[in-house]
Amino acid sequence: MKSFERKQHILDLTKKHTFILISDLIRDLHSSESTIRRDIEELVSKNLVIRSQGAVIWNDKSNLYKENVYFRTEQNLLTKTKITKIAAELIEPREMIFIDTGTTMLELAKNLSEDCNLSVVTNDLKIALELENKYNVTTIMLGGIVKRGTHTTIENTGTEFLNNVCFQKAFFSPAGISDEGFYFLNLQAMDIRTKIAEKSEKMIMVADSAKFDKKATVLGFPFSECDILVTDTCSQEWKDKISPSTHIIIA
Repeated sequence: MKSFERKQHILDLTKKHTFILISDLIRDLHSSESTIRRDIEELVSKNLVIRSQGAVIWNDKSNLYKENVYFRTEQNLLTKTKITKIAAELIEPREMIFIDTGTTMLELAKNLSEDCNLSVVTNDLKIALELENKYNVTTIMLGGIVKRGTHTTIENTGTEFLNNVCFQKAFFSPAGISDEGFYFLNLQAMDIRTKIAEKSEKMIMVADSAKFDKKATVLGFPFSECDILVTDTCSQEWKDKISPSTHIIIA
């Protein structure tokens, strides 16, 4: 069992029973004591659980949003890194681009070339912090209300700025891809996404193949509005649905 899977299992059991003995986890997961304790320590460091006298205790449901961000970051990380490296190659020097919120988009920010002079607009706090360390990238953070657990600003206060700027490319990472198009989780953030799409020469979706045949909170864009989809694999059935309106790049 992979480390991610063990930690998810530990968290699931702890939430279900409020607490669970470490000895029971060792038996159930067929892992060594040192391995389980390392997993627990990482969950403790994220304030998801508390360790006490040989047991693991669920750490208050107000911290549930931390779990969501933490596990989404680890989930399919290798695939996300692979597809975002390809997506980053689509960016030309001196472009102004928009990078949407989410763990896949954070990987894209990490893979931006250090030598590429860019202006990047984002509404994601973690992406802005990541880009702060890239010398040749000018980062513009859209203002608004910080939505707890997503590191994202919503109800944007940068509308005047957006009215006076054009993007060469806008990058989004949908939470699901269904017959109707691309779905997203955050309804409140769709206004800003729609505005960005209107102001962009090219819309680029970056999504791992686990997003196919899934729906989320809101249908954001039909296939016809997307210029490029970057993914790790795509069946012929999906190629027929998405093309010819969208160019598909397989990483």
